[in-house]
Amino acid sequence: TGAKVHLPCVNRSDETVNINGNDAFLGFVGIQGLENKFIEGIPKERRLNGAYKDLGHFVKRTQITLEQAILLIRLGALRFTGKDKKTLLWEIYNYLGHNQKRANTAELFHLQHKEYSLPELENSALEDAYVEWELLTFPLNYNMFDFLKTKYRGDVMAADMNKHVGKTVRMVGNYVCEKTVHTIKNTKMWFGTFLDNNGDFFDTTHFPNTTPMYPFKGKGCYLILGKIVEDFGFQSVEVVKFAKLDIQMNPVAVD
Repeated sequence: TGAKVHLPCVNRSDETVNINGNDAFLGFVGIQGLENKFIEGIPKERRLNGAYKDLGHFVKRTQITLEQAILLIRLGALRFTGKDKKTLLWEIYNYLGHNQKRANTAELFHLQHKEYSLPELENSALEDAYVEWELLTFPLNYNMFDFLKTKYRGDVMAADMNKHVGKTVRMVGNYVCEKTVHTIKNTKMWFGTFLDNNGDFFDTTHFPNTTPMYPFKGKGCYLILGKIVEDFGFQSVEVVKFAKLDIQMNPVAVD
C-alpha cells in the first residue's frame, strides 16, 4: 500500500513533501499565495526551537501576518490545535486583526489573549474541498464526481464495457484529454479520454454528424450517451449526445 497523503501542517510539513513512514505531508511550497519567507521560515523555526504549542505560540515565533495566517488556517495547516477553522479565524483576528506589533521572539512570558466563547461553527467537506482546490490547485480529499449536483454515476462503468458491446448506454466521465482530427471532407471530429467514478479510463469518439459544434467545455464531468463499439478487443464509446454536468456551488459563495 502507498503512503497516506496529508494536507500541510505547521508541525509536520517541510518546504517540500515530508514522508515519514506511511504518512506524506504536503509541503508549504505548494500553497498558492504563501510567501517564501514563511514557506522556509515555518519549518526552520520548528526545527530550531521545537513544535508549535498553540496558535498564539505560532504567531509569536513566526511573526506571521494576518493574511498569511488566514491562508494556513483555511487549508487546515493549524489543525494540531484541535480547533476548527472558523474558531481559529476568530482567534487570529484577536491576535492580528488590529495593528500588528512586532513579536518578541525572546519573550520570557507567554501572554494570554482574551478568549471568546463562540457558538458552534459549521464547516462542510464541500467547503474544505473548494479551499483545497483554490490553495493547492487540486482537492486532496474530493474528486470531481464529489462536486456534482447529481448522484448519478452512469449505467455502465468502464470495466463492464465489454459486456455491453453494440448497446447504447449512458456513462459519466471525468474529462482527461481530447484530440481533434480533420476528416477527408475537412470536417472535424474528436477523440476523448475520461475517467469513470471507479478511476478507470475509457475513450470516446465524436463524429461530425453527431457533434457539429465543439463538444468539450473544459475540465469536469460529462454525461455521455453513446454506443459501445469494439475494435481489436478494445472498447470505446461512439457518442450520440454529450453534456457537461453541473457542480455544487461553493458554500461560501452562496448568498
